[in-house]
Amino acid sequence: MTRPSTPSLPREIEADPDHEAIRARLAAPGRPLWPGGQVTVTVLPLSSSLASALGAAYRGGHLVLGLERADDVLAAEARGLALVARRTGTTAGARVSRLLLVSGDGAERLYRHVERLALEHAPRVLVAMLSTDAATLGRTTTGREAAVKVVLAQRKQTVAALLRALTP
Repeated sequence: MTRPSTPSLPREIEADPDHEAIRARLAAPGRPLWPGGQVTVTVLPLSSSLASALGAAYRGGHLVLGLERADDVLAAEARGLALVARRTGTTAGARVSRLLLVSGDGAERLYRHVERLALEHAPRVLVAMLSTDAATLGRTTTGREAAVKVVLAQRKQTVAALLRALTP
């Protein structure tokens, strides 16, 4: 089982005074996504600051909810990045620009799919598990009763805000 080192974080975070605390939080001992999995992810508590940041990001329209929608968005972005790379002859940077958060009560099938996304879209996508259930994640994110097992933050500024919320 491998735990990839934390890739380069968004520039906004690297310039943040709490950069080392954020990196340390992401490097904390984690767990495999599923019993036979290859990828180990950080497990994060759903703190009040993270909950607030998730709610604000949702209200701002910067989150994609659900595995299928997240998969579609990441695939479309990957196609766009590949097209730009072909046109310009450059490659995309090795920096986190998306954050994929999963609830802790998903089925093995869900986590296998999340692992595939993590491997396919690395290092652009950072995956972490929240130590909460889908109902709580849904209520926290949307402000109403909803079961949400997968949340994708799709803007660098949103990713930075969520990462900042990891520090006390």
